[in-house]
Amino acid sequence: MRIILKKVKILDSRSSFFGQTKDILIENGIIKEIDDSVFVEDAILIESQDLCVSQGWVDLKADFCDPGFEHKETIESGLDTAASGGYTHVAVLPTTNPVVDGKTQVEYILGKASAHVVQIHPIGAITKGMKGEELAEMYDMFQSGVRAFSDDLKPVNADIMYRALLYSKILAEKYSPLVETIQSQAMEW
Repeated sequence: MRIILKKVKILDSRSSFFGQTKDILIENGIIKEIDDSVFVEDAILIESQDLCVSQGWVDLKADFCDPGFEHKETIESGLDTAASGGYTHVAVLPTTNPVVDGKTQVEYILGKASAHVVQIHPIGAITKGMKGEELAEMYDMFQSGVRAFSDDLKPVNADIMYRALLYSKILAEKYSPLVETIQSQAMEW
């Protein structure tokens, strides 16, 4: 499949075409040509006034309803919506039912999103059930792929928060090569 984006403003500051208005030829999902004027027979033309292209966007605080409230939104429908809006990475809050406070819920989310074009990043709860009373399974969630923790807008006891921060520091230090890799990937987002 061939697609030509006509007269698009390029908003990627790392591109040599940054700030310029160009035509872009995409073949099978890969950019093949960027020029002032591109024409290929049988290509789908996409034209619109004030059309722009950029790198994929990142949502650091999405509130998907799956598990528990799938009648409102599923992981798949949330990721489809994100993709339609230009998002390539979505961090999802643990405010589900059950709360994402253990590796089982993390693995469920990652499993449901595994084949999607948008990459999902589950945020683990700091406390069990987001009740602010007892630390959640932070180590197990970290091992399963969680790289951020939050009880969203729920209050957390100061002593529990202190222990969670110390625990997070230990995880970061113990797994610093992994954390450095994640940080470098985040810079690319």
